[in-house]
Amino acid sequence: MTPLFVSASVAFSPDGLILASGLSETIRLWDVTGVNSLGEIKGLTEFAQSVTFSSNGELLAAGIGDRINIWPIDTNTSSPRILAFSVDAGQKAAEGTYLLSWQTANAIGASLDGNPVDPTGTLKVSPTETTTYELVAEGLGGQEVRRSVAVEVEFGSSEPVAEVPDVVGLDLNSAIKEIKLSQYAYKIKEIKTDKAKPGTVLEQSPAPGETRKFGTTIQLVVEAELTIRLPDFQGRNIAEAMSQLEGLGLRAEVDEVQAKAQTSRPITTGIVLSQEPRAGAAVKPGSTIRLVVQAGAESSSRIVLPDFIGRNINDARLELTKLGLRIEIREDAETKAQPGTVLDQKPASGTAVKGGSTVVLVVAEQIQQLQNLRAPTGSKIKK
Repeated sequence: MTPLFVSASVAFSPDGLILASGLSETIRLWDVTGVNSLGEIKGLTEFAQSVTFSSNGELLAAGIGDRINIWPIDTNTSSPRILAFSVDAGQKAAEGTYLLSWQTANAIGASLDGNPVDPTGTLKVSPTETTTYELVAEGLGGQEVRRSVAVEVEFGSSEPVAEVPDVVGLDLNSAIKEIKLSQYAYKIKEIKTDKAKPGTVLEQSPAPGETRKFGTTIQLVVEAELTIRLPDFQGRNIAEAMSQLEGLGLRAEVDEVQAKAQTSRPITTGIVLSQEPRAGAAVKPGSTIRLVVQAGAESSSRIVLPDFIGRNINDARLELTKLGLRIEIREDAETKAQPGTVLDQKPASGTAVKGGSTVVLVVAEQIQQLQNLRAPTGSKIKK
């Protein structure tokens, strides 16, 4: 006898291209134009009593029992990606316990060693022998990507290793961010091929997918950037010099000093006394140029911001306090990268700011909220 399945609810996406249907303990997504299945959201504990899309089509909600579950929906069916999958040996809950953490994009579901998990999340593990964990991210069209991470256990000690992320083809800033999230170091070598946009990663070593210990240096071969010949700023007004630097795509680090005139004529406040690198030097776009200017009575030295992305918020807060800067923290509840990890900063690293300025840090949320609204797989709540 053929089993009987009943759709408790159906809903169209705002653009009318995707149909969602609640089928037993599964929600299925259909491509209306070709009447093809785009994928399934599985692992529901009860029947999906009702389904509906958000007004922009990016979220799908379902009423299941006495709960509301929400999933991100990528209506352009982009391929899923695993942004980071690592073991943090520094987050031991007890001897021999490690924290697995992962982050995906364009995934409607994920599994860890065959067990359903959120597309982005963490899990504590306590291996007694060398163990490899496999993460699988699933996209709407049924596409799957996999990545493995291993904990090597020898003589009662554990040393975590993981697969090297694939950053070939990414711009350098995106590649560095992904490498930091995967807990690796990096070294850059620039070459000129004219085959890719300046700043694009052409090669990497170790190769993507190879297993290495955390902290290993990944060698990046990058298409060389354009260079800029520095003008001579000595004797010019600092505001004029900084305006020209900004127009050239360069940053300014300003040091104000009380210089003594060598003649009876006083030195005008705000005039550039020297620069580094020197005039005529070739620099890359985005480089920081040091300008030394004559200070006024109420002037204060500028501080060049360090790079806090990928660092722990406690370390960043301590360093900013030592630098005499204020801090504003904004938590991101959606990424679920390593809790407390700095994901972004404003102003950017290398920017020269005055003492007492406020630096905004975007941090992975440290205390999860609304857990009763999260689904067992694929759930995502926007604040």
